[in-house]
Amino acid sequence: MSGSSAPAVDPEEFLGVEAEEVFTELVNVAFGRAAVPLSELLETFVVLQVPSIGCVHSESLRGVLPGLVRTDGRLMVVQQTFMTGLEGQALLCFDSDTRSMIEELVGEDGEAAFHAGLLEVSNIVLGSCVGQLANLLEVSTRYSPPVLVLDNGEVSDLPLPSPDTFSKAVLVQTGFQLEDKKGNFCLLLLLPDSTLEWLRRTLQRMWSDL
Repeated sequence: MSGSSAPAVDPEEFLGVEAEEVFTELVNVAFGRAAVPLSELLETFVVLQVPSIGCVHSESLRGVLPGLVRTDGRLMVVQQTFMTGLEGQALLCFDSDTRSMIEELVGEDGEAAFHAGLLEVSNIVLGSCVGQLANLLEVSTRYSPPVLVLDNGEVSDLPLPSPDTFSKAVLVQTGFQLEDKKGNFCLLLLLPDSTLEWLRRTLQRMWSDL
């Protein structure tokens, strides 16, 4: 796995060695494309770290997440559903440092301005990652609007769908830096078994075509 702080779960269990390598490269490209629009939105230069990839059974997410983002009781989670070609649900989890950073950027404009800024950041990150993944996988997808589902919470408060709906999750963890400030977020892609199997076959075919 790539990145300096890899999750303690192994994507090869679900994707296979070759598919995991291809998926990691696709995610690197997708997240790289988020840096420019984030810089424009925040009006400062944004540096995104190389993301690390993991996979886990969805019922284990609450146990894994504390090792990926520091919450201090201030966990923020934005949810977005994606449909058609690439189907599933995305949960974007921000650590407490990121919350403080966004609060500082929006100034004293109040909670509504903070939530609006958070959703704009989330829309860019989710659109870049899920949208670019769909493009690179040569499928179309549609999204629901991003929704803040947890604010100032703990991992135990994280709203998760039934494991019968999404039995497995792909974890994408990365850090970013704005000037002298640093933050982290973790993207959870909850995938039904049918989508995960389709993803595995597609990635293996892409590997064979290299």
